[in-house]
Amino acid sequence: GGGDAGGAAGGGGDGVKWMWGLFLALTLLHVYANWRGVVALQLHTLNRHRADIVLDLFAHASEGSPIIITPENVARREQNEWRGLFQRLLTENRRVQLGLPLMSICDTRQSLRDLESQFNEERYLLGPLLAYPESLGVVFKQGATPRDQLQAYLHARLVLSQRRSPRSTDGPAPYIASVKSSIAFTLQRIRADRNLIFCALESGGWNLDRVFLGSSAWRFSLQTSGLKEL
Repeated sequence: GGGDAGGAAGGGGDGVKWMWGLFLALTLLHVYANWRGVVALQLHTLNRHRADIVLDLFAHASEGSPIIITPENVARREQNEWRGLFQRLLTENRRVQLGLPLMSICDTRQSLRDLESQFNEERYLLGPLLAYPESLGVVFKQGATPRDQLQAYLHARLVLSQRRSPRSTDGPAPYIASVKSSIAFTLQRIRADRNLIFCALESGGWNLDRVFLGSSAWRFSLQTSGLKEL
């Protein structure tokens, strides 16, 4: 009798393990099927991953040839780059933060004046985060549009593509100075190329009136910023 009971208990344990194994396998299959369905879509709106692909395609386009970047081209790249998606979510996306309060990148009145002068043609300000200079923060001005969000994000990614992580022997001040220098240099480039980029995207069928870049709704204006401490 005891042996039969022990056998029944053992069989029950094997059954539970089998059910959990089946549940895990079906869950993974479900997630994989969902992912395949999503990447098969040719979406006409830009998120961060698709915006990164657009920037890369634009950077490697043949000089002098017409540039048209279509959702089909980007969708093919998305399907081939899914393995790096989790790394992007955990690390790369944190390096560009959109829609931050002014105090995240600016702590003095002089630094505010410098940023306002530098970005006088844009509806955003861009600078290294005061708390974590390896990341870039974007402060949007009142009236910023989805196109401004896209330009700011592409600008920040362009800066990061030219920057290396600071060595342990580097002090924070030299690194921050080099980042600000890169921001100024790439600002001239993004100003020169933005109309071409937007034209290439619109010709390809992208909807630039809606972007999904993870920006907050916070906007900056001199009248409402409350910069009494600056």
